[in-house]
Amino acid sequence: MKNNRTINVMKTFVLFMLLGVFIMSCKKDDSVNSGYGKVPNDYHQTAVTQFITVGQTNFAYRVLGNRPGVPLVMISALGNSMDDWDPAITNGLAQQYKVIIFDIEGVGSSSGATPNNIPGMANGVVAFINALGYTKVNLMGFSMGSFITQQIALTNRLW
Repeated sequence: MKNNRTINVMKTFVLFMLLGVFIMSCKKDDSVNSGYGKVPNDYHQTAVTQFITVGQTNFAYRVLGNRPGVPLVMISALGNSMDDWDPAITNGLAQQYKVIIFDIEGVGSSSGATPNNIPGMANGVVAFINALGYTKVNLMGFSMGSFITQQIALTNRLW
C-alpha cells in the first residue's frame, strides 16, 4: 500500500517537473512587432492636423499612413472627435490603408453647427470627402458614425 502511494507521488512529481520544463522552454515573444520585422509607426500621435474649408465649415482632419489606393475614411461616434479613436485601431489600419480621421461639423476642432439629423451629417461628410478630391473611398463608422456611413451608402456613390 505504501509502495503504491510512493509511486503515485513520484508520478505526480515527474509530471509537474515535465510540465515546468515544457513551460520554461516555450518561446516568449512579448514584443510589439512580433512577426512584422519592424515596430509599427505611431501614426495617430504624429499625424499633423490639417484643415479644409467647405462652405461655412472648416473641417479638421488627419491623414494616417501613406498607402496608395482608396483611402479609409473613419466617422466618429456621437460627440466624439478624431482624438477619441483608439490609436491601436488607427495605427493598425494605417499599416494597410491611407486612413483619414476627421471631426464632423461643430465637433472637436471643426467649425460650424452640427446638423440635428443623420442625412444632414452625411451631407457634410460627403462634402468633406469631395473637398479632399476623392471620388471613391472606403467608409468605417462607429456608433452614430455607422448611421452616417449607411446614409451615405444609400444616397451617394463613393465606392
